[in-house]
Amino acid sequence: MAPEAQKTRETMTLLDSTQVRERIASLAKKFAGIKFFDQDANYFVLNSPLPESSIADFESEHNVQLPDDYRQFLLEIGNGFVGPMPEVYPLGRIGNRPWLPGEVDLSGPFPHEEAWNLEPEYFEREKSRSDADEKETNKQWDVESELSYWGPSVIQGAIPIAELGCGQMLLLVVSGLQRGYLWNDSRVDHCGIEPATDANGTPFTFGSWLLESLEKAEQSKPVLKIKSNSQVSRRDWLLVLFLMTFGIVLGWFLASSKKKRIRSP
Repeated sequence: MAPEAQKTRETMTLLDSTQVRERIASLAKKFAGIKFFDQDANYFVLNSPLPESSIADFESEHNVQLPDDYRQFLLEIGNGFVGPMPEVYPLGRIGNRPWLPGEVDLSGPFPHEEAWNLEPEYFEREKSRSDADEKETNKQWDVESELSYWGPSVIQGAIPIAELGCGQMLLLVVSGLQRGYLWNDSRVDHCGIEPATDANGTPFTFGSWLLESLEKAEQSKPVLKIKSNSQVSRRDWLLVLFLMTFGIVLGWFLASSKKKRIRSP
C-alpha cells in the first residue's frame, strides 16, 4: 500500500455497526408514513449488507481498495439507503440506476488536493451568446464542457455515494492523496468541486460524515409530507396552474425586453 494511502486510512472513523444500524432503524420509524404522491418514501430503510465476495470483486475489477469505514458500512451495516439527508447510494449505482459507461473513472488517482473550478470567464461565454448563433454555440459548448468540465477525468479516482440535492453529488475518493475523504461536486451550479468539511473546517471521511448526518436527522422534524393525487384539491391544482402561467408570462416578458435592449442602437 502506498504511504499516502496509509496516511489517509489512519484518519478514518470506524463505525460501531450495531449502534449505527439501531440509529438508522430508529430514523426509519421516525420518518415512516411520508409519501411521494401515492408511493411510500421508505426513508432510512437499509439495503442488505454486501457479502465480502461482492466487495472484493468490485475492488478487483476497478483495481482499488475501498476506504475502511465505507467498506465496513457496506459489509456490516447495509448497501445504502434512501433518505432526505443523508442518503447513501448502493455500491456502483447512482440512485436506482447503475453507473453509465464512462461516468466514473477509477483508472487513476484523484487529481485534486484543493477546491477546483474553471475560471469565471469560461461560464460567461455561455451567457453571452446571441439567439442567432445559439444552436451552433450549444454544440460547441457541449463538446468543450463535456471534456473540460464534465469529463470523468475531472473526478477520476472518486465514486459518487450520495445526492446532496438539485443535482449536487457527494464523492468519496478511493485512490490518491485524498483517499478516504469526501468532496462536494457542485459542477451543476458551475461551482466546481471542493472538500466536504464540518463546521470547523475538518475534512469529512465517510464515517465522520455519516455520524454527523445521522445526528442532524435525529434532531430534525419529518415535516415533508407530500399529498397524494387523491388528496390534492381543485383549489390546489388551480393555484399550481396560476403560478405556472404567471412564470411563463413573466419569462416571456423578460426575454422580450432583453431582445429590445439588444436591438436598440
